[in-house]
Amino acid sequence: MQISDGQTECNSRFGGISKSEGNLNAFLKKKLATSYDYMLLQTHFDSYQKNRPGFKKLFNGLSDQSWDETVALIKHVTKRGGVVDFSGFGREQLSAIGGKKLEVDELHALAIALDSEKQLGNDAIKVHQHASHMNHKDDGDWYDPELTQFMEEKFLEKQASTIRTLSGYANDLKRLM
Repeated sequence: MQISDGQTECNSRFGGISKSEGNLNAFLKKKLATSYDYMLLQTHFDSYQKNRPGFKKLFNGLSDQSWDETVALIKHVTKRGGVVDFSGFGREQLSAIGGKKLEVDELHALAIALDSEKQLGNDAIKVHQHASHMNHKDDGDWYDPELTQFMEEKFLEKQASTIRTLSGYANDLKRLM
C-alpha cells in the first residue's frame, strides 16, 4: 500500500480482516452486553431475598467467560490491524435485560442464558461463514482461514458446550419443578 509521499505503509492487515471487521465488532459488542446481563443475573441470585449460591456461581462463570472472550476478540482484531469501534454503543445496547426490573425465577434465568448463548453461537457462525468465503465465491479478498480457525477454536466449540450444559440444567430443573 502506498502512502501519499511514496513510502510504503506497514501494518498487520492481511487476508479478509478488512471485510470481517464490522462483523467482529458487532459480535464483540454482543459478547460484552451478554457479560453484563450475566452479571445482573448473578447479583439477582446473590441477595438476601434470593440466596442461590449455585446460580450465582453459574452466572458469575458465564459472565467471566463472556468478558474473557470479548477481551480475546479485541486483542485479535487489533493484532490483525483492525480497529475496535465502540461508537454508538451506549447504555441502550449494553443489556437486553438491564432496562427491566429483574424478577425472574431460576428456570427463566436459565432460559434467558440459553437463548443468549444460542444467539451468540449463531452470530459466531455468521462471522465464521463470512470469513470462510462461503458467501463470496468470486472475491478472494473475503477468505480468511486464520480468522475462521480462531472462531472455531475460541468460540464455536465453547458455545456448543455451553448450550449443551445450560439446556441440561434447564431440563433437569423443569422436571424438578
